[in-house]
Amino acid sequence: MQRDFTVLHGILNSTFCGWNGIYNTYTNTPINLKKSFVYENTLCNADSKSFGYKLYTYRKSKNITRKSLANTINVAINTIRGYEKGITYPKLDTLTLIAGALNINVTEIYDEYILFMIHLPYEIIQIQKLLNLTSKELGVKVGIHNSRTVDDWKKGKYIPKITVIKKLLSLKKAHTLL
Repeated sequence: MQRDFTVLHGILNSTFCGWNGIYNTYTNTPINLKKSFVYENTLCNADSKSFGYKLYTYRKSKNITRKSLANTINVAINTIRGYEKGITYPKLDTLTLIAGALNINVTEIYDEYILFMIHLPYEIIQIQKLLNLTSKELGVKVGIHNSRTVDDWKKGKYIPKITVIKKLLSLKKAHTLL
């Protein structure tokens, strides 16, 4: 079977994705992909800009197991799996621990959701201004029916769930495209 290589932009400059897995182009050796890989057969179709994909790629390229990473940053293995699948995101302090454990700069694993979370209070205020919404109205648009929750996000007290962040991002994108 002929290999069909595709560059994974922005992940590891020395890594390519092909039918048989991820290859280090400097050593021309495959990076071991096990059946437990979250993207399994759709590796090349995975969003290479996502935090979960970046986490998985860096972790595998450094031969670090989920268990080892989980122990290093003091979380459960299922938490790491959830990060890699994009089900959950780490808190910002945990993100720093992950980067330290992988020996990379924390900005190398950022994605648009993490950047949004870093600037959350500002982003919420900007969305409210763009759409001319009260906290209650914005909450209703993203499925939150308590205006105090939105106000707490603006104060930086809480971080919304990833599903809410996705809704907020789509609101922002939809309005900025108009």
